[in-house]
Amino acid sequence: MPRSGRIQFVIRFRGDDFEKWRAALDAHEPARIRHGAVGHWIAHSVRDPSEYLAVIEFTSLGGATGYASDADRLDLESTAMIDSGPHDRTWEEATYETVDRVTYRE
Repeated sequence: MPRSGRIQFVIRFRGDDFEKWRAALDAHEPARIRHGAVGHWIAHSVRDPSEYLAVIEFTSLGGATGYASDADRLDLESTAMIDSGPHDRTWEEATYETVDRVTYRE
């Protein structure tokens, strides 16, 4: 059976005020939708609650690339960042393509 992949724009960051960053992320939802985003999820490290991973799913690489270069979303980075942490940078971005996805029943 053929499987279709989605494109994920992944942000890994350290932040000390998640609610402030979440409000900024929510304010940019129209821009994500304009670029073809279909949803997102956010997790934080169980060992370091200041370390987060946000994954925004797009229907195309062009949409993810357009969102990545959208100047209006760059304030998300400055809203979230704090100094120090287990990795060298406080903000990292990358784009991935889903090659397989399985959903389990709860």
